[in-house]
Amino acid sequence: MRRRYKRKAEADFSISRLIKDVLGVVAIICCSIIIPGIAGWFETTYKMNGIVYSINNGIITLEDTSGNQWEVTDLDLEVGQKVSIIFFDNGTPNNRLDDEVRKVKEIK
Repeated sequence: MRRRYKRKAEADFSISRLIKDVLGVVAIICCSIIIPGIAGWFETTYKMNGIVYSINNGIITLEDTSGNQWEVTDLDLEVGQKVSIIFFDNGTPNNRLDDEVRKVKEIK
């Protein structure tokens, strides 16, 4: 009676296993690229009230309730008007200095 033994290296290696491993690595890389991109589509905004602080050559300076000043253009506002300001946090919720004004509405 003859016994056949496979070598250990032959028993552990298989093409289908290799393909599964490669596809797993590719999936991880794709997810690490795609998911942050999708997350960027959902902007985090917040709202604050403020006043029109000044208008100079079409540049309107708004002052929010925290005392920060923001410049906007192309709005029909007057000095002293109360406004509602919607900001985009630019992906940094703890840093207001890089936020962007997205919308300004007069409070009536």
